[in-house]
Amino acid sequence: MAYYDEYISRMPTPEEVSLLALQPGTTILLHIRTGYTEQRPVRVSFNVFAGDRNQIVTTHGDVSLIAKFRPEEAPE
Repeated sequence: MAYYDEYISRMPTPEEVSLLALQPGTTILLHIRTGYTEQRPVRVSFNVFAGDRNQIVTTHGDVSLIAKFRPEEAPE
């Protein structure tokens, strides 16, 4: 399985402003993840985040190397 992630910052729709209780001028961050198998795409998910209240952290590769320097990132 493989994933393709897209992150798009934009102004919210009126519905997003209401659902997320956004202040005027606040952007949103749209995350689109597409999952693939060897045969075909199998899943697309959309996540909408308020641009002023979220932080996204990702790790890639051997997380034990990261944990040596950032113990709080050690796998449980």
